Amino acid sequence: MEPVTRYLIRISVDRYPGEPERSNAHYRQHPLTWNELALSATCRGEAMRWEAKHDRDAFKEMWLLFENGQGRFPLYPGESVWIEYAYSVGDEKWGRWFQRAVRLPTEHLEAQLVYPP
Repeated sequence: MEPVTRYLIRISVDRYPGEPERSNAHYRQHPLTWNELALSATCRGEAMRWEAKHDRDAFKEMWLLFENGQGRFPLYPGESVWIEYAYSVGDEKWGRWFQRAVRLPTEHLEAQLVYPP
């Protein structure tokens, strides 16, 4: 088995769930941007670089890389780690829902959401 060197995440927004035409029009005028996401990620206390995979108006998909400017820190078979990542999406783009897909064997998942008052 090869070591894991990256982890895929997707951030998808839908301001008007159940109204795809309205949502599509909204995001054509107000696309979700990389800058506003302010994505940050860490693993074992190390900052992780990230690399864009898909860039669409209403979703972004990126690889969190097990590396940074100081070196690489892959996940070897039999090892487990905490990956922590954070991003921000304003109310004007988010919508009233949240969903998270888990694609790798996971023993513990914690999500902390901060909504506007």
